[in-house]
Amino acid sequence: MLKRVKKQLDEFSPLETAELLTPHIDLCSNREASVDGCMGIIEYNSELVRINCKRLIVKITGTELTIKSDTTERINIYGNILTVDFTGG
Repeated sequence: MLKRVKKQLDEFSPLETAELLTPHIDLCSNREASVDGCMGIIEYNSELVRINCKRLIVKITGTELTIKSDTTERINIYGNILTVDFTGG
C-alpha cells in the first residue's frame, strides 16, 4: 500500500517551472498577508510595501503597515491592507 501511495504522490511532482517562479500569497482578512517567493524589499513605509518576487513586483498598500520576515523568502505584512497589485510577468 505504501508503494501505491508513493506512486500517486510522484504523479503530482515535480512542480512546473512557472509555479516555482511565481510568488505565493496568503491573506488573512485585510489584516495580514504572507508572501512566499520574495527576493527582497524594494520599498517600505507605513502605507506601502513593494516586494521583488522574481518576475513580479508585489505592491501592497494600506495603513499602519509593518513587516516581519520569517525567512529570507517569506515576508509577513500586518496592518490595514487596502490593495494588492502585481507588476511584471
